[in-house]
Amino acid sequence: MGNKQAKVLHLVDDLAMGGVNVALASLMESELNTEYDFASLCVCFRSPRQWWRALRAIKQHQADIICLHYAANWSRIGFTLLLRLCFSGRIALQEHHYSRGFVEHNVKTPKRFYWMLKLMYRSVDRVLCISVSQRLWMLEQQLISADRLIFVGQGCQRLNLLAVTPKPLEQPLVVGAYGRFNQQKGFDILVQAATLLDPALVQLKIAGEGPQYAQLRALAEDSDNIEFIGKVDDIALFMQQVDIVAIPSRWEPFGLTCMESLLAGKPVMISLADGLPEQVDYLLAANLVQAWPRFTAMTPVAFAAAISQTVNQLQARESRPQSLAISSDARQRVAQSWPALIQRWRLTLMKLAD
Repeated sequence: MGNKQAKVLHLVDDLAMGGVNVALASLMESELNTEYDFASLCVCFRSPRQWWRALRAIKQHQADIICLHYAANWSRIGFTLLLRLCFSGRIALQEHHYSRGFVEHNVKTPKRFYWMLKLMYRSVDRVLCISVSQRLWMLEQQLISADRLIFVGQGCQRLNLLAVTPKPLEQPLVVGAYGRFNQQKGFDILVQAATLLDPALVQLKIAGEGPQYAQLRALAEDSDNIEFIGKVDDIALFMQQVDIVAIPSRWEPFGLTCMESLLAGKPVMISLADGLPEQVDYLLAANLVQAWPRFTAMTPVAFAAAISQTVNQLQARESRPQSLAISSDARQRVAQSWPALIQRWRLTLMKLAD
């Protein structure tokens, strides 16, 4: 393309500030915006008329590269094929939504679902995966060939979380959890687990909003050790109030909450969902963090046992630590994942623009 600055149009279908939009906003505000002309467009798929409106809007942007961030389904394959016919440049799809865990918890007929994904992935030039776990799952299920699959990872630029100072450790242990209240995040299991724990030993602070809010309040049963914070705009302030962060997701292709917690210096208690363990395991391998119990079974009793094990580990120590905060070296290692992510995006966009 010579000296011309390539224009990259990102298509989303939801403007709610979930993980997809947080990550995309960070990417568009990164140093790459001096190398590429970034733009984003929210498209609606509810009717054919809206399809044509979206296609006209896309044409007006005169992009060189289009990156899709919406979830694949049978209807959207049709839209994507129309886009393929109308657009002469390269199209990539960043897979934010689907993973091994998603299929296990949501798909009754995997064979049909996999055929849908294969068709969707064939309708674009490249598919960008966001975790190693997701990449392995795609290749194992033969959803796409390795030469058309690019690992870019996921992340966000929230370096302000590095300024969170260690919280003094006192009784009770304060467990934090935050995110959208829906089935994926597993907060229903976590709240039920908290009702089984001694309020003198464990307090749960849970922040967020979403369709499960009323259900979660009912499950809490007016327990003395569960506090609903509401929507959190200042994640750093929330992190300052907790000792450890619980991430009990049923599925999680990546899980920005884990990265944010580590940046803030908080140890994490995670489920085994998809991309969560790999965010911690590389720090464990480098002896930068301590191994904390994980949610290995998705039941309230198992969650309560894991949290109780954490409390017991602390009580068994000869000297109680002043704080559970992870080391500054570990936090800096997590922060370094951002420039690495930007470099992978740079190489990916160069490949798409070639």
